[in-house]
Order: sequence, then structure tokens, then C-alpha cells
Amino acid sequence: MNTKISAAFILAGLIAAPAFADGDLHYPDQQLPVVSQHSTVTRAQVRQELAQLRKAGYTQLGEDITYPAKIQAAEARVQAAQAQPPAESGYGGVKDQTFESGPQVSQAQQVPGLTRKQVYDKLVQAEKDGSLARLNVTVYEGS
Repeated sequence: MNTKISAAFILAGLIAAPAFADGDLHYPDQQLPVVSQHSTVTRAQVRQELAQLRKAGYTQLGEDITYPAKIQAAEARVQAAQAQPPAESGYGGVKDQTFESGPQVSQAQQVPGLTRKQVYDKLVQAEKDGSLARLNVTVYEGS
């Protein structure tokens, strides 16, 4: 019985030995790759590049069997768009990325809005003189 137990321990030791082997052995003839800890690209730059690729039509959904071809085509479209001068008239790209609606109003033409207190006071006055009730009947009841 002792021989069976000792054989089991020896077998278990032989099986478990690779788990405790040193994986950091450095051999003199083996060149290990040097990995830089510091990147030259920021997260914001990577996000901007991804946004440009998505705008150029690249999507990264699921497994892509044509992986390098699709992203290379999108990168080529981005480079071509950056190489073209911006459109100056009518059709084409947007010159700047600011979007506003309505006519431009200078600082001098802007009318300051009412404060909350002023709006509340006008509402209380409209309730007192009955103009709010007339407005509600006209708007909501169609009279």
C-alpha cells in the first residue's frame, strides 16, 4: 500500500513540477523584445482618429474577414479628404464645425431675457387681471 501512495506522490510531483518552473529565464543568445511603456499618442488623438475613420465609413462590428482591407480603405479616404482643400462654395464639406440657426445677432442687438422673478410676477399679474384665463380659453378650448 505504501508503494502505491509513494508512487502517487511521485506522479503528482512530476505533473505539478512545470507549474513551478521559472518562466523568466533569460538565455544569453535570446533577444527579448523591448516594449515602450510610454506612448506618443494620447487618448484624445486615438478617439479623434476613430471618429475620422467612422466618418469615412469604417465600422468595427463583429468579426471582419476582410479586416485589413476595410480599415486601409477607410484610412485612404481620410487621407484623401485631408489632402483636398476645403470647399469654398455651395456643395461639399463644411468649412467650420460650428452650427447655429437663425440670423447672426451682434452683442448690441441682443435683448436680455427676463429673470425667473420677473416671469413669475407677470404670471401672478395675469392671473389677477383675468388675462391668463382668457388666454387659456382661447388657446386650449378654441374660442
